[in-house]
Amino acid sequence: ATLFTRLWTIKESYGKYLGCGLTKEILKTDFSKYMHDELFIYDKKFFCVKEIDDFICTSCTNDDTIHYVCIGG
Repeated sequence: ATLFTRLWTIKESYGKYLGCGLTKEILKTDFSKYMHDELFIYDKKFFCVKEIDDFICTSCTNDDTIHYVCIGG
């Protein structure tokens, strides 16, 4: 999987969590320092990025909500 696809799933998951999709603000959000992390916290949200075969699955969660975005490559 490419770094672009990984970054895209992180931003897509964050936008879905916030309920706003890929707005200009989401697209401008810099997640580059997390590009190689499987688990990280940003804006008090918990992210999990998993690579499974040709897929990248990303979740953005708080205590009671999970949103997954999976994109095959």
